[in-house]
Amino acid sequence: MRVFLAIELSEDIVDNIYSYQNHIKQYSSRGSFTNKENFHITIKFIGEVNEKQLEDIKCGMDEISVDTFILETGRIGYFQRKDKKIIWVGVNGEIHKLNNLFKKVETIMESKGFRKEDRPYSPHITIGREVVLNNSLESIKKEININPRQFSVKVLSLMESSRENGKLVYKPIYRKSLLKT
Repeated sequence: MRVFLAIELSEDIVDNIYSYQNHIKQYSSRGSFTNKENFHITIKFIGEVNEKQLEDIKCGMDEISVDTFILETGRIGYFQRKDKKIIWVGVNGEIHKLNNLFKKVETIMESKGFRKEDRPYSPHITIGREVVLNNSLESIKKEININPRQFSVKVLSLMESSRENGKLVYKPIYRKSLLKT
């Protein structure tokens, strides 16, 4: 089973991001665009796990508690991979609290035997991979009405990544309230 930890997004946030994605698709000659149902913010990619490791992850999640915090959808950007781009929507708001959550997750998951991330944490919502644009992203963004939307982060989700009928599907298999008790 392939898994990762994430923040799920509400339907109105997803709809907002989907409108950006549709606009970018119009100016793309190709790319693998994220299914609308799969938009999320990754906290930690874990990968393939067995049943015992899955239980360790859940136990580790149960140890995490943070104050609820507010994030906001931000600018559209990309990571360059050769001649293709990974296009994303950034997040703003209480980023220091998101980074705090990331650090807690990393520490606890390392204590459960999972490797820490080598790269700096760069929170974003991926909307397309291997995208080849016909125009510059800067010119495309001028035509998109960027409408930042705030959302509250209260839950950490353990997501399973699988293929169903050839389609990549992310399903929550465990959720942990982040509220301090």
